[in-house]
Amino acid sequence: MNITILLFALTFGCFSLHAQTAVPAAAVPVAPPAPSPLKPLAGGDQNFARIVSGTLQHQIQIALAGKREKREDPDISDFSNKLLKGATSIWTPFVDICQKHKFNSIAIDVSKNQRDAIVKMSKLKGAGFRADYFKLSITEARRGILFIESSLPKIEDAELKKSAGDMLAFFKNSVSALETKSKEPFTPSAQPKAAPGKKRGAQNP
Repeated sequence: MNITILLFALTFGCFSLHAQTAVPAAAVPVAPPAPSPLKPLAGGDQNFARIVSGTLQHQIQIALAGKREKREDPDISDFSNKLLKGATSIWTPFVDICQKHKFNSIAIDVSKNQRDAIVKMSKLKGAGFRADYFKLSITEARRGILFIESSLPKIEDAELKKSAGDMLAFFKNSVSALETKSKEPFTPSAQPKAAPGKKRGAQNP
């Protein structure tokens, strides 16, 4: 056989075998499209978030003042703690929504007048404290209800609208619980007394 023909046959066979056994190239993974950035809250939504955050903060600060009455009035302290937990469960997701939309102009404290009213209430004791506590809490909760009910149909952002609905339910439940609790008589807390015949701070022999 002609050497040239033999070499051609061998070379062609090798190329043919390589073509049949070649491993296909791996597919290049395609990255998913980046999520579209959230639009800023509309002007009306921003105004709602700014005002309702102040209302909710006021309710939280009143509840905190009530919670601190553990020694003087354990009953109102426990009641306030439940209100505080409810308010916090509403506040946290609301703040998350605002942060996602890069809206940072929400109230994180109460106004000076609100703070002064809480300080004045905190100086009272017993029945006086309870009277101011219920008055402030119920007034603020009712104000929140009226504001949210008038604003709810105008809110554009779906998440903020749901959060507003949760706030409305919280304030309505709070008013109902506060009004019921306010009708209960105040029972002074029994303070621990020193043992008979023993002076405060006396040491055992």
